[in-house]
Amino acid sequence: MSYFPQVILFNTSGSIGETNPLVIRHPDADEDSFSRLRVSEAVTLFDSQFQYDTQPLLWQTSGSLGGAATHRADWAAISMSVPATAGAYAIRQTYDYFRYQPGKAQSIIMTGVLGDSPTGVIKRLGYFDNRNGMFFMVSGSQTYVGLRSSVSTVQGVGTGVDTLIPQSSWNMDTMDGSGSSGMLLDITKAQIFMIDFQWLGTGRVRYGFDGHDGPIYVHEIKNANNNDHVYMVSPNLPLRYEILNEQSLNGSSMQQICSAVISEAGVEEGRGIDRSVSNGITTVTVTNTLIPVLSIRPRARIMTANVVTPNGNGYRNRAKVLHLSATMYVSTTDNIYYQVLYNATLTGDTWAKQVQSGSVSEAVVEADVAASAVTGGLVVAEGVLMQSTGRAQVLNLNTRLPFGLDLGGINHCMYTIAAQNFVAGNASVGAQINWKELY
Repeated sequence: MSYFPQVILFNTSGSIGETNPLVIRHPDADEDSFSRLRVSEAVTLFDSQFQYDTQPLLWQTSGSLGGAATHRADWAAISMSVPATAGAYAIRQTYDYFRYQPGKAQSIIMTGVLGDSPTGVIKRLGYFDNRNGMFFMVSGSQTYVGLRSSVSTVQGVGTGVDTLIPQSSWNMDTMDGSGSSGMLLDITKAQIFMIDFQWLGTGRVRYGFDGHDGPIYVHEIKNANNNDHVYMVSPNLPLRYEILNEQSLNGSSMQQICSAVISEAGVEEGRGIDRSVSNGITTVTVTNTLIPVLSIRPRARIMTANVVTPNGNGYRNRAKVLHLSATMYVSTTDNIYYQVLYNATLTGDTWAKQVQSGSVSEAVVEADVAASAVTGGLVVAEGVLMQSTGRAQVLNLNTRLPFGLDLGGINHCMYTIAAQNFVAGNASVGAQINWKELY
């Protein structure tokens, strides 16, 4: 975006007065999606690049029938490809679903090379999942912008339906050399793709590219005063790159390079419902083997008592859990070593949903205190409690690690607090985890 905003002056005659004022308007690129002048510092909600690997902790890779995603260190990129096989696909999607805060503009910036798309091959990148979102797309010889919506007249039954706008119909700049920018889009080259949007159920969506001299918006969809319903069901979505082959004629590839999700009007960190879970007064007996004390993970589905869908009761859980913190406590005079583990494997775990506002159907997180053994996982914190009955603050767990479900809404991200005694004797240990929920 321009750091020195331009202005456009409008006046119907040479004279300026009360009845004929000078109207000052900023170009679209100098305003966010709420038409606020871009003078505030943008707050980055997420960013990623691929100098060293595929960022497997942040991005999930899914593929079938030979579809693959491979790290290219010499490109600092991910090469995604499909063979000449009908049904082959490769998808790269963030584990995180990024919360939109109503009243603030959200901006998506992604780089990649979509490249030529032979017959039968579809390539997309953007801010979307299987049900809702916004994206750029190449299919055959056509380049599109798209809006996906699961809005339905039947509660809980909506599926993702795409509205595609071809390049020739873009309403701000067709980028064929005849538009206001004068630029000719070459989709086979690396591009900086931009999307920004409003979502208070309704609002404006804009698509664009960052050109040589700054942002070029190419198409906008104005939903306010045009629809009698929301334009998509959820604005809380992941970043996604995908390539799929619908026929057996040609293979193809694309590149994933870099991406960011930005709030253009700041972020209010205090939002959310405070929640907590602990072992209470029923502590866990640990010896000199590492034993799980307390684990939490997101539930697979929420609001199960309120909504019945074709895929099961309730909604797939895409709520946001943030401001995680943990406390250890010991009721015996022992030296205790502890670890905080991410995505460990538990034995004998039994998960219980946490009561939210008096109704178990509204719980976002579930907890386990029954597991008897733990293996693997990423150690995100560790420490000791030394020879005194008491407790110690473990860690602010607001790491960059996602805490949610995978692409299919099946596998969970998980935190486990585990402990062991320095010696063979028994020690009584408990833990507490606090967090905030946004949904």
